[in-house]
Amino acid sequence: NSEEWFHSLVRNASDGITILDTNGTIRYDSPAVEWVLGYRSEERTGANLFDYVHPNDRNRGSSILDEIQANPETPVTIECRLRHADGSWPRLEMTSTNLLDVPDVNGIVVNWRDVTERQQAEERIRFQAFLLDAVGQAIIATDLEGKTTYWNRCAEELYGWSAEEVIGRRLAEFVMCEDQRERGAEIMAELRAGRSWSGEFTVRRRDGTTFPAMVTDTPVHDERGNLVGIIGVSMDITERKRAEEQLEHQAFHDSLTGLPNRHLFIDRLGQALRHSERRGGEVAVLLMYLDNFKMVNDSLGHEA
Repeated sequence: NSEEWFHSLVRNASDGITILDTNGTIRYDSPAVEWVLGYRSEERTGANLFDYVHPNDRNRGSSILDEIQANPETPVTIECRLRHADGSWPRLEMTSTNLLDVPDVNGIVVNWRDVTERQQAEERIRFQAFLLDAVGQAIIATDLEGKTTYWNRCAEELYGWSAEEVIGRRLAEFVMCEDQRERGAEIMAELRAGRSWSGEFTVRRRDGTTFPAMVTDTPVHDERGNLVGIIGVSMDITERKRAEEQLEHQAFHDSLTGLPNRHLFIDRLGQALRHSERRGGEVAVLLMYLDNFKMVNDSLGHEA
């Protein structure tokens, strides 16, 4: 009964079992080899396992035999590519155990499983992480309690905190300024309602300095539509704000004297007229000429 149970288990297991002698010759392949590598169970019997290993992985694979025999009580796990019957190279995770002294086995037992999809998923995750670090904007994710769950490299550079220092901490504690907390609560209410938010926000660096940031916050939902977190993208707009202020100053002030110009006068006059219309008041405009202004300007200069 035990033997029947064992064979049934092996036949239906998704993980494979291969038994080798001390030279790497295959003495047994479980049925999983057929749907993982495309060979019949008995097809590889008598062949050397390392003839199926990818050339770039062969040195590491063959050293396992020496390692497993030198340390018989310690299983050894590696990942390597094995040739499929169709010529492809799926990646297998292989754990080798020394059972040379066990009667009826007398070999090295290799338990293996196909990890190709897992490796591809890991590569996609690494590539996505690379992209998130390369975008040039701080990308921060939090859970619904406001605790940081992701912090990219640009966020480290922008705010001065490393990812290890902030993961698990509430974002508001070290980024948000005190006078912005009420506004932050209003934004969070919008996000909890499933609406994205974008706008300017004053934030704080690790050294205590503040700067204006353009922030876009987006709610994140799981496959069932439940809100599970927030992703925020932010960038320092200090230079942009400074340029805007400079352009606005140039538009409304004389470039030579720095005094308000006609455009600013018309703008302020318009504001005063609108204010008087709402309040029912009056506006007085005084126009003053300066006699001999050219002579004063030419003789005493613009400062005078």
